[in-house]
Amino acid sequence: MRRGITRVPRKNIMTNNKAEPIEEEAPAEKNVPAEVRDKDFVDLLTENLSWQTIRDVMTYDVNRPLRKKTTGDLADLALQRSWITREQYDELRNSDDDVTESLGQSMMERGLITQEQLTKAKSVMERTGQPLWRTLLQLKMTLPADVVQFLKSDIELPFGKRPRPVLCRYLVDEGICSEEQLDAAWREAKAQKIEFGRYLKENSMVSDEVLERGAALELGLPFDDLADVDEISTHLLRMIPSGVLLRFTALPYKVEAEQLFVAFSDPRHMEEMTKLGLMLKMPMQPVLAPRARLEELLERLVSVDTFKSAYTQDSEAKEDESPAANMLTIILRGLINAEGSDIHIEPSLDSARVRYRVDGILHDFLTLDTDMARRVSARIKGLAGMEIEQRFMPQDGHLNLRIDDADRNFRIATVPSMYGETIAMRLVQSEMAFSSFQQLGMLENQRQLMTEMLNSPSGLVLTAGPVGSGKTTTLYSCLNCLDCFNQNIMTIEDPVEFELSGVTQVQVQNKRGLTFSAGVRALLRQDADTLMIGEIRDEETVQIAIRAALSGTLVLSTIHANSATGAVASLMQLGVTGFSAGNALSGVVFQRLVHRICKNCREPYEADAMERKELEVEGDEPITLYRSRGCDSCFRTGYHGRIGVYEMVKIDEEMRHVIFSRPTHSELQAAATRAGMIPLKAHVRELVISGDINIKEMLHII
Repeated sequence: MRRGITRVPRKNIMTNNKAEPIEEEAPAEKNVPAEVRDKDFVDLLTENLSWQTIRDVMTYDVNRPLRKKTTGDLADLALQRSWITREQYDELRNSDDDVTESLGQSMMERGLITQEQLTKAKSVMERTGQPLWRTLLQLKMTLPADVVQFLKSDIELPFGKRPRPVLCRYLVDEGICSEEQLDAAWREAKAQKIEFGRYLKENSMVSDEVLERGAALELGLPFDDLADVDEISTHLLRMIPSGVLLRFTALPYKVEAEQLFVAFSDPRHMEEMTKLGLMLKMPMQPVLAPRARLEELLERLVSVDTFKSAYTQDSEAKEDESPAANMLTIILRGLINAEGSDIHIEPSLDSARVRYRVDGILHDFLTLDTDMARRVSARIKGLAGMEIEQRFMPQDGHLNLRIDDADRNFRIATVPSMYGETIAMRLVQSEMAFSSFQQLGMLENQRQLMTEMLNSPSGLVLTAGPVGSGKTTTLYSCLNCLDCFNQNIMTIEDPVEFELSGVTQVQVQNKRGLTFSAGVRALLRQDADTLMIGEIRDEETVQIAIRAALSGTLVLSTIHANSATGAVASLMQLGVTGFSAGNALSGVVFQRLVHRICKNCREPYEADAMERKELEVEGDEPITLYRSRGCDSCFRTGYHGRIGVYEMVKIDEEMRHVIFSRPTHSELQAAATRAGMIPLKAHVRELVISGDINIKEMLHII
């Protein structure tokens, strides 16, 4: 079933214009043609209804995704597919209309739903914020085809059945084509199975410029024929690398109101042109322009040598002349400006996509053709000291570059795939990302407990959590709190992710025999007061860490586990006896990362009964929670940044004796509770009530 639209069997719900109750299971959809039954509700809307009708139907909380987070709601989808203009999109997003009463009452009068169903749907709407039409479909009270047929029956539809309604309206309003001509053209284009705009052009019904102006209206973008553009300053031309300009047939041509205006010709490049703004130091305004005029200006204003060699220069060319170097600069600047952590270059059959990981979520950035992707990969490997010609074995490397007056360090990993090398680039911070436990997100009592653990002269402090939960960052914050001037603090890591002043940091090098276990043994002979082991992975490493903790060294390390008490169980699974674990452990921290609500688009609402129950709120006093609609600053996800949530316990005497006996999980959990363990749910609950995260994040991790 496509696009998550719930389909249910059909029932005869029209009997003498009186509504009949619909049972939980609806009978088979006998009378609906297959071509209608298989259509998505969105497709049915756009094929059958006018903009005004669609606008009324789509009025709802726009943060609720229909397809995926990055495309957002129906409004975003309609704009992306050019069903509506930018002005109509803004009108929809800003609409305060409430069509529940009129739509629901009319559907009830027609016998499509009962009064009982309408009442139930309204109660669900109040809790979820969804529109009536979607609520009815999800509750299986009606069918997409029924809703569309009802809406269609009372409304005149001037352009509803034609594709590209904005273009059609423009052609009629300008007197270029009549409605009859467009209807005939649409039928003929459909019969010939060619794109509607292409048919109009090939049959001399419209010119290239008319189609381009129509495309601008569909995208909600300004159109400029560039007739007054003759010369462009060198400064503007250098703001975007020439290889990129030629690839997208784009041209930066003026600056107004602190915006850089960039003309391009192909609507298919709209997303790429928008994302190019990430590398600029000023906002970018895309403008559609005639392709012929753009090509003329590019040939004249961009050097002929550059034009001819855009994709022929090798990776050894000078950085300021190499298209691969220019493209790599764009990719790296884009990551930095988006505040991302990773770059993924993933080849496919005829292209390669570039994705950023921002706040733990992957976002598409650019699509490279195969040749450019190969050249960018070769340049990355060359700069990272890797073997360029070795494309059939995994490789690792490091890349140090100066970007925007700052030194940037990237960890590179390649792996061969079916269509070429997949490259992962991790931006390694050169200094501590967090300077205090408060910035990490710990509550006051959690910060006090962590400080007590670190004040122990010896013992093992474990930080547990799944992959990507920020365990290493927490360890660095712990090291940053210690006295590095009067103590010998040493680390063994794979890799060294942050550089700490006054701390001896050792990089694991398995190829040379410097493993975790070998490194720990060597560091113990250096008389370390505090030893940080990047990760406990095997029995040998954990046994050495236990011996170090028992011999008077404060040992900090990480381990994979699903809870604080689960970390203790993981130690024992690696062969540590209950007696050794109980005596060595000083405390355990379990953590997860949750997404912060975007402050730019968050909005308050009153918690419903189900949410109050999840938050364990008693009484009738109203509780205000927050949710986000999605905006440009958060990539329309509704989230911006992440914060840690913690569960921690300090090992006391009672808990030590429990660990000695190799307890079950429930016994260990009960002992941790008696020892004053601060549960993860309590921390998450505090963040929900304070408005830092939404309740969906809480339900996701609890």
